[in-house]
Amino acid sequence: MYTNIIHTTLRFAFNGLSSLILIFGLSFGSALATEADSKIDWTLGVLSVKNPGIKSTLAEGTLVTNYVLETTASSDDPFFIPQGKFQLTLSIFSPTVDLGVQKKGFWYVTGKWELLDNGAESRTTGRNKPGRLSGTVNTELTFNPVTNLTHPWDAVTQVPFSTFIAVGEKGNGQKLHGDGSLSLGASPAGNLSLQIKLLPKIN
Repeated sequence: MYTNIIHTTLRFAFNGLSSLILIFGLSFGSALATEADSKIDWTLGVLSVKNPGIKSTLAEGTLVTNYVLETTASSDDPFFIPQGKFQLTLSIFSPTVDLGVQKKGFWYVTGKWELLDNGAESRTTGRNKPGRLSGTVNTELTFNPVTNLTHPWDAVTQVPFSTFIAVGEKGNGQKLHGDGSLSLGASPAGNLSLQIKLLPKIN
């Protein structure tokens, strides 16, 4: 008799635990499924050279490091930095001979960018600065962008997993990531276009 009672109790407990796991799994799956997408475009102003960088002539080719460009950025989106400063730091390499996938005569551009809200405070909140987005760029060109500042060019850009804290909502950080494109040198302005994915908050 006691054995039957124990078996029955264990069966109900197991069924209850299974139901809880199923409910949690469905809830977690729904949270992941509701990851919000936002497509945002920033119009960039006329580029200025903040740092001309360091040019090195190597046996393998020409290398420019710490080349920094800066301009203004504006968007219609009220949450993701409607007005801000865009800064781009690049490394540029052109091989004199073919080096694997890198071919002679091409210019290989990599770097990082930062978009900072005009209303952002200078102080940081932990590792996260209010009103700040940042990402990476990567492209292959047939010309040197350093000596052809107004020549149009495009790059692939990615926003790694990070926390965005809107200005005025400093305690309301939300995880995000994304990708998109960067277009520079176009007249009268360039463009930063991102597909941002906001991860749902799990309370």
